Amino acid sequence: MRLRVKTVLILLLPIQLGCTNWASRHPEWVERYYSLGLYPVISNLLRRLYGSVPFSIGDLVYIFLLILGINYAIRYSGRIRTHFWELTGSLIAFFSALYLTFYLLWGLNYFRQPLSKVLELDENYTTEELISLTQQLAQESNFLQFKLTGDTLIPVEARYSTSEIFYKTIESYSYLADT
Repeated sequence: MRLRVKTVLILLLPIQLGCTNWASRHPEWVERYYSLGLYPVISNLLRRLYGSVPFSIGDLVYIFLLILGINYAIRYSGRIRTHFWELTGSLIAFFSALYLTFYLLWGLNYFRQPLSKVLELDENYTTEELISLTQQLAQESNFLQFKLTGDTLIPVEARYSTSEIFYKTIESYSYLADT
């Protein structure tokens, strides 16, 4: 990693830590500017780029980074004593890049307002009410299963291809957003 890039990433880490700490204490800001502002743009772009891929690109990135990290550790394990600070700086810069990427692409959503607050839902419910709702949803699911297949054990098969479902989902979310 070039020294200038490494230095910038190292210097950015405390700023990133401070910003995420601040964001964790300001869920209204996260909700308004990130979750409803920047994140939909990022999400839409990633969905258009990778939405039709039938596996998780993120999982591939994690595996790649793990292999890269193991390779780095093996290659430079003999140099730890002589190049300790250089290797430590590289690790900090790598962590800083991961931290920045994670929180920009998704992680700030962990700090948003609770859904019950956004939807102005009443959070006061009893265990009995929760059990009753769960039983009602299970009965409704069983009814719909039987209605679709005529049996309770036959799996429901989608009438649409994966790409058709993908586009219908986007249309449905747009409709829900409007209503």
